[in-house]
Amino acid sequence: MLLRRLSISLLSLLLIFISFDGKAQQRGRARTQTRTQTSIPTTARLLPADAVMFSEVESLAAIADDLEKAGGLRTLSGPPAKLITLAFIGDLQRFLAGAPIDQAALARTRFGIALLGDLSRETRLSNVLIADAQSSAAAVEMEKALTGFWSKNVAALGDPRVEVRGAATISSYNGDSVRSARFGSVVAIGDSSGVDQVLALQGKTGAATLAKAADFNTARARLNAPRSVFTFINGPKVTPLIDRALRNAKGQYASILQSAIQFVGFQALKGLAISSAFERGGVTERSLVLINRNAGTLLNILLSPQPLNLKAAGYVPQSAAGYFSLSVDTMRLWDSLLKTFGPLIALQLGMLSPEAAVVHYEKQLGFKFKEGLLASLGGEMVLIVGPLEVKQTAAQPTPPAPSRSYYGLISVKNPEMLKNALNRLRAYFNKGEQANEQAGGDIIEIRGALMAIVGDFLVIGAKNNIEAVIEAHRSGQSVASSAGFKQSLQGQNAQLVAQSYFDRSVAAGMLASTGAQTGVNGAISSANSLDVPAGLALQVRPDELGLLGESLSPVGLVGMIILSSAPDQLIGK
Repeated sequence: MLLRRLSISLLSLLLIFISFDGKAQQRGRARTQTRTQTSIPTTARLLPADAVMFSEVESLAAIADDLEKAGGLRTLSGPPAKLITLAFIGDLQRFLAGAPIDQAALARTRFGIALLGDLSRETRLSNVLIADAQSSAAAVEMEKALTGFWSKNVAALGDPRVEVRGAATISSYNGDSVRSARFGSVVAIGDSSGVDQVLALQGKTGAATLAKAADFNTARARLNAPRSVFTFINGPKVTPLIDRALRNAKGQYASILQSAIQFVGFQALKGLAISSAFERGGVTERSLVLINRNAGTLLNILLSPQPLNLKAAGYVPQSAAGYFSLSVDTMRLWDSLLKTFGPLIALQLGMLSPEAAVVHYEKQLGFKFKEGLLASLGGEMVLIVGPLEVKQTAAQPTPPAPSRSYYGLISVKNPEMLKNALNRLRAYFNKGEQANEQAGGDIIEIRGALMAIVGDFLVIGAKNNIEAVIEAHRSGQSVASSAGFKQSLQGQNAQLVAQSYFDRSVAAGMLASTGAQTGVNGAISSANSLDVPAGLALQVRPDELGLLGESLSPVGLVGMIILSSAPDQLIGK
C-alpha cells in the first residue's frame, strides 16, 4: 500500500509536471546509447518490458553525497530534506543507515521501484521494491532490513491488521498480500503478484525485460542516466487509462472528451523519463518526452513552432507568483482545433459543416478569422499566476480561504489589425448591453471579458491584473528584473519553445490542498537560509525524439509530487 500510494502519485502527476533538457550532439548521443545498452547496471533488467512505471536510485550513499555538494544539506533529516528529496527515499535511507547491516554493502546497493500491471483492465496494479545488494551475503542482511522497514512504515499508517510474519509474508494491508523473495544478490519485496512477475523472469535467457526496451534505453541514453534518481513512465502502458475514461464517460461528455483526447494526442506519447540530481544548490531535473511524430496532434504542434524571445517576463508583475510561456503555431493550432472540435460545434449550431459555421460567422463579424484575427497574433501564449489573496465581500462574515487569480498574455504582430478585429467582436457580442464600468481607457470589454493591447502583448484578465501588467511594463519592475529570474537563465543559450519561472514561495501555495502543507511551509522557511534556487525554473526545447529540457528548483518535481501525496507521518521520520 505504501509503494502504491507513492507510485500512483508519480504516475498521475508526472504527466502534468513535465520538465525537459539535453544538449548532447547526435554523435555523442549514439556513443552514450551504445554504452548504456551494453553495460547498464540497472534493476530494470529484473522487470518485465511492459512495466507501467519504474524509478531507480543510483545509490542512497550517492544521494547523500549529492545533497552535501548541493549547498549545505548535510543530512537527509529535518525540514530541508522534506523539501528537497523524495520522502520515500529519505525514509529508506534513514532506516537502513541505522539498521544492523554492512554500511559499505549498503553504499553499493542499487534500488528500484516499479509499478506493474495492465491499465486496460479493471485490475489492481502491483508494486515492487527491488534491491540489488551486489552479493548474496549482503542480500541476506538486506532482506531482513527491508522486512523491518516495510513493517515499520505500514504500521505507521495505523492499520491494526498489520502482522509481521518474517521474510515469506510480511503483512496484509486491506487484503493485499505482501511478500519478499531473495535470489542471488537481489531482494524483491512488495505485492505478491508483482514479486511473482519478477521471479518468473529469472533464469530465462532472452526474456523481454525493461532494460532491453527500445524507448527505455533511448531515454536513458539521451539523459545521460543514471543520475541520483531516474524515472521512466511507459507511454503505451499509460494511455489505456484514456480508454477507460472514455468508457466511463456518458452522453455529450463522451464526445467532448473523445475530441479533447484526439486534439491533445495522448496516443502519440511513447514515454516520459526524468533524471534527477541534487546539484547547483537545488534539484536539477532533466527529462525527455518521447513523441510519435507521425501523429498530427497538439503534442506535435509543439515540436515545430518559432522559438520564444523571452519578452514575456518583462510584462509579468513582480507580485505574481510566476508564469508559464508557450510558443505555438497559431495557424496550425486553429486548423487542428477546427478539425477536432468543428464537427461538434457545427452540430450544436445546426450547421452542415465546420467550414460552413466559420463562413457564417465571418459574414456576421465582417472579417476573416485567419486573415483578420489570427494573422495579427504572434505565437507566444502566457499564463500568469497571481499571488495568494483573500477576496472578502460585505456579504461574507467569515474571511474566505486565500485564492489566486489567473490571467493571460498573447503576443501581437499587428496591433492595428488586432484592434480592428476586437472592436468588431465587441460590437457584435455586446449588442444591447450596458458598457462595463470596469472597462476604461484602452481596456476592451467583450461579453464580460476584459482585455487590452500593452506593448507587444494582448492582456486578458481582470482590470487590476491588466493595470498591473501595464505598470510592470512601464516601470520595468517586472519578473525579468528579479535576481531569481536572472539566476534561472544562467548558462541558457538554446532556443526554447516553453519556459516558466515561479517564485520559491509559490511552492507552499501549490500544495495548499494537500496534507503536506504544514511540512512544506516549514521546509520553505528552512530553505530560505540555504543556498538554494530562488524559484522554480523550467525550460523546454524541441528535439528529434520529442520534447526535452531542464528544470531547476529547491523542490524538484518528483520530490514535490511525493511530498504532496505521502502521509505526513511518513515524511522526515
